[in-house]
Amino acid sequence: MAMPCSPPSELDRLRITLPIGMARPAAAPKKSGLFGKLRKALGGGGASQDAAHLSGPPAEKRKRESTRGADKSLAFRDSLADRDMSLESAAEIDWSVRSYDSGGGGDALVDLLALQQADGSFAKLDQHDDVLARSGVDVVALRGAVTAVLTGAGSVGSLGAVVQTLTALAAMRLAFADLQAVWKRAAKKAFVFVIGAASVHGKDIETWIEEIVRRIQAA
Repeated sequence: MAMPCSPPSELDRLRITLPIGMARPAAAPKKSGLFGKLRKALGGGGASQDAAHLSGPPAEKRKRESTRGADKSLAFRDSLADRDMSLESAAEIDWSVRSYDSGGGGDALVDLLALQQADGSFAKLDQHDDVLARSGVDVVALRGAVTAVLTGAGSVGSLGAVVQTLTALAAMRLAFADLQAVWKRAAKKAFVFVIGAASVHGKDIETWIEEIVRRIQAA
């Protein structure tokens, strides 16, 4: 006995009316969310760009950057080596207090040290004879002794900054022997400057200063 058929539902009728093979509606795109909006506002791309960012620069770029870094490291190492050689040469000097008479005062020494340049030189000392005079040294005699000693030192005498620096070093020895703890560091820096500028050794500088002082004391 045949069962009575119920009338088709509204959904069944809809399925019947759809053509066979019709594609399903495309899924709605996912919302990008806050991070997606930020990425879009900043001009960023999608996941492919993020992956490219995380993977780092191309191999060729990394190689160039590595080479530049190595060159900078070598240059810095060489500069340190030159500096260490200069400091080692300056360290050869006996910095113990000399027995020279001290005629200067603390304020005059401060004025003299204030003339030291960043490179360690006293390049502008020739513009400040008043500072030397306040230290108690005979400025004319001091400059004459420096010129005489450097006459036999080749081209060193023509290097203005070197001449002024040696003059300042001799003045420290002559006028401020009892204040060596104050000017010792500045003197070492001045030695390093002369070593580099005149291509000489620390012992050469010490010999010149000793001779300058001897000439002043014998005058």
